Amino acid sequence: MAGNLVQGAVFTVMVVRAEMLRNPDFDLDLAQQVQRSPRFFLNAPVVLDLRGAPQFTYEAEFIEARRILRRQP
Repeated sequence: MAGNLVQGAVFTVMVVRAEMLRNPDFDLDLAQQVQRSPRFFLNAPVVLDLRGAPQFTYEAEFIEARRILRRQP
């Protein structure tokens, strides 16, 4: 038997709504938030919320989203 397969944990996760990535101010807003709380975002996973962005379906959009989000330390 593999033991416990489900474990509880608490961790920080940043949720980004996909439509926010199209806002020209998003980069600056995110940089300011990270600057205010750098340890809060350090190594935190990111969830890309596609709700409200049905047109967000092309591979290039996901690549651009990753590029934008990885600019932050």
